[in-house]
Amino acid sequence: MQAMKLLGTAFQVNDFHRNCYFDFESFEAVLSKAGLFLKRQHLTKIYRYFDHQLCERVNYIEFIRALQGEMSPRRRAILRQVYQKFDQTGKGHFHVQEFLNAFNPNLHPKVLMGEKSAETVCHEFLSAWEGAGSHTNGYLPFDEFEDFWGSISVGFPEDDDAFVLFIERTFDITEASKLEDPYNSSVLRKVQNVIREKIRQRARGSKSELEQLRMNFRYFDLQDCGQVDFRGFCEALRRYGILLDEKVISALFKEFDKNQTGRINYAEFIAVLYEDDELVRTYNQYVKAQTKPPTQTTTFTEGADVVVTSAISNSLRKDERVLPTVIFVLGGPGSGKGTQCKNIVKEFGFIHLSAGDLLRDEQAMPDSQYGQLIQNYIKEGAIVPVEITINLLRKAIQDHMSIGKTKFLVDGFPRNKDNKRGWEKAVTDSVYVPFVLFFDCPQQEMQRRLLSRGKTSGRADDNIETIRKRFQVFDQETMPVLKEYSQEGKLRIVAAMASEPQVYEITRKYLLSVK
Repeated sequence: MQAMKLLGTAFQVNDFHRNCYFDFESFEAVLSKAGLFLKRQHLTKIYRYFDHQLCERVNYIEFIRALQGEMSPRRRAILRQVYQKFDQTGKGHFHVQEFLNAFNPNLHPKVLMGEKSAETVCHEFLSAWEGAGSHTNGYLPFDEFEDFWGSISVGFPEDDDAFVLFIERTFDITEASKLEDPYNSSVLRKVQNVIREKIRQRARGSKSELEQLRMNFRYFDLQDCGQVDFRGFCEALRRYGILLDEKVISALFKEFDKNQTGRINYAEFIAVLYEDDELVRTYNQYVKAQTKPPTQTTTFTEGADVVVTSAISNSLRKDERVLPTVIFVLGGPGSGKGTQCKNIVKEFGFIHLSAGDLLRDEQAMPDSQYGQLIQNYIKEGAIVPVEITINLLRKAIQDHMSIGKTKFLVDGFPRNKDNKRGWEKAVTDSVYVPFVLFFDCPQQEMQRRLLSRGKTSGRADDNIETIRKRFQVFDQETMPVLKEYSQEGKLRIVAAMASEPQVYEITRKYLLSVK
């Protein structure tokens, strides 16, 4: 199962044209990256088998689907459920326009990743099904419907839960099996109690846990409207170390999203979370009084000694503790991360922290207790222990925060799952990571760049032997991390083979969304 995931990821990140097609050389290179080394004659037979149109190109989705076999019964069942939603007459077909009217292309994986527009996805649907005026007169039989979604299913290898959740959100339905055993209010109340206890354990400082929780949600309220979407809701809870099962957190979110808008009012969530608490009864009154003039002083429940004035109201709306914004920048050695980081710093005012540079600086310090250890790891092209890297990053961020800097690019980290887990455990509740940038560049080009740089850089790792080791480490260690970020909806891919200005033009579009 893991091998299939790695193969799918390898094809996705090397699909530079974003059209799912590979020529023979590229096809062979991706298979090699994934650890599939075939004899030339065998590879040629496979390639010719899937090159149906004799156009010297192979569709990798079709190739992976053939390796995976048919979709699981659970995936077929929910697709049948969607189909029946539109085919209410039971005729075995419905018109494509009925589907497009209900379909939400903004939840398509490629749209979420920023690789395609919603309009492009809709157009591809029509092209895939041959649209109105074809031999089916614009009507969609189930086999064509299932065949198309089979290609989307490849993006969720061996992960039925993720695929089912995607279909549920896209078509606003609930899997039939879940309707038989829904999460009732009693179960959700127990979940809320767990959340509340976690928040209590993490509360610190002079502010009440209610105020801290409200400020935490507000950090993800990008429109400053008092609401957060599902992803913001999950991220806000994640800051408290609350990692719930996807089904549980979806049920909890739906409990507060009565109008099915995809957003919830977090003041209402907080009020329900603490509804049996004396403090929150005061807070509830505050929530209801928010529409009153800001200069008005409001006294709450009888006997309560809490009075909320406009000053306190403002303190609840303004986060006094500014959390640093951190964007991780990843890419193979020689992919151009450092160059693009300089451009981002110049235009957007970020502080650029290179994990590699921090390690090299620490290594050069004569009194460093880690110097020799770091030197040995770098020389071998291996990954330095996570505790050392995180301590150096945290210190650098704190030093810059003390002089008012709040936006950081962290270049070359996390390089493996151990790095990612260590970071999430150590600092995930004290920073905001909106997304992860991945500069995707072919190994041949990266090797050329590194060897050219090695002529003048003087770096110990700019030699052909170490370069190859670094490529191997990146494929084995960092690619799985990129896959995780992709599944979390945080990965932003930039094709780094183009010229520096062209690469930056793509890069800056992602940065424009960061406040």
